[in-house]
Order: sequence, then C-alpha cells, then structure tokens
Amino acid sequence: MTKIYTVSPGDGFEWVFLHNHEDFEALLELGVERVSESFQPLSAYRILEDEGETFRQADLPWIGSHFLVMRDHVREILEPVMADNVEFLPLQTDDGIQLWITHTLRQVPVLDLERSELKRFASSGRIMRIVRHHFLPAVVKAGSAFHLTNMKRGNLYLSEKVVDAVLQADLTGPKFTEIWDTEDS
Repeated sequence: MTKIYTVSPGDGFEWVFLHNHEDFEALLELGVERVSESFQPLSAYRILEDEGETFRQADLPWIGSHFLVMRDHVREILEPVMADNVEFLPLQTDDGIQLWITHTLRQVPVLDLERSELKRFASSGRIMRIVRHHFLPAVVKAGSAFHLTNMKRGNLYLSEKVVDAVLQADLTGPKFTEIWDTEDS
C-alpha cells in the first residue's frame, strides 16, 4: 500500500516569502541535479501578521505547493526520510532564523493521463491543473518526494512516510491531503 499526499497551508500559521521573486522562479527552474554545494542562501522574510490577524510560528512555514520549508529541528527529522529524493537548501530570514527549502531531485512520469481528470490550457493543450489524480503502478517506486514530469515544477507530492514522520513528531504548519492510495486503485 502506498499513499500519496499534496501539501497546503495550515490555518493560522506563518508564511515565508523570498525577497527576490526571481529567486523563487529560479528555484522552480532547477532541474533534478544536486546544487547544494554551490547554492548561496536566499534572503527570505516571515509573514507573522496580516490584516490584523496574527499567525503562529510554524515548524514548516508555508511558501507554496512546490516546496517544503522547515526549521533546523525539522530538517533533522525529515532528512533521513527524504534524503533519497531531496536536498535541503538554505534560506536566511531578516530576523536571523535559518530555514531550509527542499529541492526535489525526482521528476517521474507516474500520472496516468488517460484516467486522471485534467484541466488543460485551450491554446496549447498543456496541463493547467489536475482535478483528480490517477497514478500508474510505478508510483510505488517514486520515492519520498517527487514532482510530475507532466507538469513544469507543479505540486510537490509526498509519500506517506514523510507525512507520517511529520505527524508523529507533532510538527506544525501545513495540511496534508491524501490524493492517492494504491489500495483503492
């Protein structure tokens, strides 16, 4: 049995943004090769309040559906679980907090295009959004974290062992949504 999850922001928890939007775009453009040896820390800032609402500090602050961002103690928990498929790149916040962002080293062709429900761009036919996922049996070999080859750096997909590690450590921040269970397929 293999379960696959996507991640979304948790209610009431802090967000993280990069100061330079081009840095975020560059992260999206990274391939699957390791870059950690030459990677320079990116400058980030935390959103702890917006429109009068105060956000709680998160172990895994939200930056978007493409990556996980985490504090040092979370990296220590998740690195053994995810090291086969990601590397951890440094972010430095304005207030001196060291964060890490995941760079996924796996893009796999495991989406069953015929059985999934897809929303496509009319002009090009490219996939705009996946409404309902249906994975090929090879998804069980996809690893702990991956992106789909069918979509240019789309959502980050996580295995149940990553989500279980987060839940067992009682880490705060994101919500995880189960989108696939091989047992149900």
